[in-house]
Amino acid sequence: PHHAQTTSHHHQQKGTGKKERPFVHDLMEDLLDWLDLLKWAMVAANVFFMILLVKIKGNNAHTDNQNAEASKAVLLVIAHPDDEAMFFTPTIKEIQSQGRDLFVLCLSTGDFDGLGEVRSKELIASAKSLGIPEERVKLINHPELQDGPKNDWPSSLVSRFVLQACLDWDIGRIVTFDSQGVSGHPNHIHTHLGVKALLSAIKRTIPQEEDQIDDDFVREEDE
Repeated sequence: PHHAQTTSHHHQQKGTGKKERPFVHDLMEDLLDWLDLLKWAMVAANVFFMILLVKIKGNNAHTDNQNAEASKAVLLVIAHPDDEAMFFTPTIKEIQSQGRDLFVLCLSTGDFDGLGEVRSKELIASAKSLGIPEERVKLINHPELQDGPKNDWPSSLVSRFVLQACLDWDIGRIVTFDSQGVSGHPNHIHTHLGVKALLSAIKRTIPQEEDQIDDDFVREEDE
């Protein structure tokens, strides 16, 4: 009887055909999910603390005439090399005619066709021809900001790079694409959304009269 009971129990286990999921596997999945959340929390915290730095600079700007002069600096934010010449040449010339210092932040190397290195060099040469020295041009090559119409660029990441450029160069005004990205390219639109997200966050943090970074300055390009 004991043997029969054991055999019956064995058949019941075999008949289920199911294997219990290893506890370690569940633990690893939970850990990966937690690490992903931690990554985005760190990005958000980074942006928050940089906004606080902008607030501190804004609070001190009205007491320092030199800071007031520095706030004349303009940051042109583009998505790809050649955007500066294709879409913003008249704007660049207008800004320079006002005696403002102009800086360029390019959020990708334009490597969609594998020519990122070539296009990066072309951007530097183009900027020089427009009167913008190489030290005032910054190129970003981030895995989440790669050239391509199907690539969604996180607004938080765009905001982080734009804010860092504003702090590094003491920027007073930002120029970028309009809400349609001028040509409708998704990377252009995501650039606009990232800049708008940053400006909205800053406006919630800094009183209007102390804003060091104005609202976006986008001019229609006249042919």
